[in-house]
Amino acid sequence: MDKELIIRLNNWAKELDGNSPAGLTADLRAAADRLTELSVREPYKEGVHPIGHPIEDLDLTVRTYNCIRRAGIRTIEGLLELDAYRLSRIRNMSSRCIQEVLEKLKAAGYDCANLEDNGGNEQ
Repeated sequence: MDKELIIRLNNWAKELDGNSPAGLTADLRAAADRLTELSVREPYKEGVHPIGHPIEDLDLTVRTYNCIRRAGIRTIEGLLELDAYRLSRIRNMSSRCIQEVLEKLKAAGYDCANLEDNGGNEQ
């Protein structure tokens, strides 16, 4: 489906070239380029996942995955932006789920010190 969408976007950009509102052709080409980048992912190097990849790549349990997705976090980068307090405030995120997230991120080679509870309660 990605390839078909990329081809369609490029075809629309060609058809509209010169006959489109300002920026539409450029937007279509940029969208096609971005889809191409996303569909051609580099393989993981030395067990480290690229930051922009989806959280599915961490192979979390269903409960942990669902908690994180329902909180609106879709990428590893989004997960790494959280701190320990915000991670613990995710609905239905138990200490076991938090521990799993930390273990998976560490196993993938990420520095997740900001996710580890330092004993203080921030608000």
